[in-house]
Amino acid sequence: MWPFKKKEDVEPILKKLESFKSYMSLVLLRGVECMVTALDDALTEQTRLLNDLNMKQDASHYGKVISWISPKNLGSLFQSQQRSHLEQRTEGTGVWFLELIESLKWASGEDNTPRTFSCHGGPGVGKTFLLSFAADYINQRKNHDQPSALALVIYFTAGEPLEARELMESLLAQIPPSDALVKLHAERAPQNQSLTMQEIKDILRAELAKFTQAFIFSDALDEYPDDRRGAFIETLLDLVNAVPGLKWMASTRHSPALSGLAPDLTVEILKSSEGDISLCLRSLISKQPRLNRILDAHGGDSQREQLMDTLTEKVSGMILLAEFQVNEIAKATNLRELKKILSNLPTEHHAIYSQAMERIAKQPDNLVRLAHEALSCLLLVPHLSFNDLRYILSISTERLDFAEEDLQDEESILEACSGLLQVFFLVNPISGKTFPMASLARKLDLILAALAMFTDLLWPDGS
Repeated sequence: MWPFKKKEDVEPILKKLESFKSYMSLVLLRGVECMVTALDDALTEQTRLLNDLNMKQDASHYGKVISWISPKNLGSLFQSQQRSHLEQRTEGTGVWFLELIESLKWASGEDNTPRTFSCHGGPGVGKTFLLSFAADYINQRKNHDQPSALALVIYFTAGEPLEARELMESLLAQIPPSDALVKLHAERAPQNQSLTMQEIKDILRAELAKFTQAFIFSDALDEYPDDRRGAFIETLLDLVNAVPGLKWMASTRHSPALSGLAPDLTVEILKSSEGDISLCLRSLISKQPRLNRILDAHGGDSQREQLMDTLTEKVSGMILLAEFQVNEIAKATNLRELKKILSNLPTEHHAIYSQAMERIAKQPDNLVRLAHEALSCLLLVPHLSFNDLRYILSISTERLDFAEEDLQDEESILEACSGLLQVFFLVNPISGKTFPMASLARKLDLILAALAMFTDLLWPDGS
């Protein structure tokens, strides 16, 4: 029997039912939304994982293609060297060089602008760092306002002298492989067939032409053997002339190394800029706690400025000697000792080597022996990397096997050689990666200094 006699009795219940219905609809809808969101999130995550997997597979596959193009993997080596140079750069240095190449229109994409650029100067003025910084500047533009820009690098001090073909392979290996190149690899690699020199040139021209701007940076051209340099310059100039928008910057110690290049622009860097030297010295000094305590206890900023003025003069325009000089004065334990070391700091790199050799001779016998062996190795094999040197120094004449516990400590080698190795090698203390320095002339100075020290060691009979 229906319990409700009046409409008024039913309405409140109907309203509650309607409200409950609406509420349940919202709950169900919310549940569906949550399920959809969860499914969407899961799908997004699966897509990300799939993309990551595809990227890894592509990277692995591209790695095989690049290794096929350049068996010595020189492109990767050159790029690693550039990163090492950039990691050691003091913030703010080199900006003047970027402003210079912009003012000269070399980095411009405009028509009828200079195509070839030579940058030469004396030892230690920082040519390698400036060139590496300029290449990075182009790459940064690629990531921002110039997405179709490309910078390729070559360092002629990467080790053993290379053939022109190997250098051209390294350039091609720094460009992401195209579909056509991937297909060519699939056809040739199983047959152990490599690209011919003409094919490398043709593919390079085709790939570089895809970019609105492309730049090649080659460091220490004077380090490249005389009998190979001419052919390389001719090959690279042919490439520059064949590809619109392609430009080339070469650094060298002296202009005769650029014989045959006839660059559109030439910049002579007689010494490092005072601004760069100041920034570098301030950064190096700030990293020496004991030195800063001495300065703060005796005048603070005024004492620091006096030190800066003296060091700037002592560095003699060679920014690469700044670290050597600061490391020397950082050995002081009081102000008097600091002033004495500062007054005796040599101002010429030859004098620096001579002074370092004198300090080596005053060390404990085991460190003197380690320094003799290290410098002898560089004398006999000037293209050694620092890691190679460590392993060679760890070889014992008493046995033929090698154990990891025999490996010489990096800091001990550097300490034994009293700063000379810091001048000759670019050592990255964070990653531990090391690369040979960029000047045969500086290695020659080391050889002369070593010969004076090791005559009895190498030729005990006086012959």
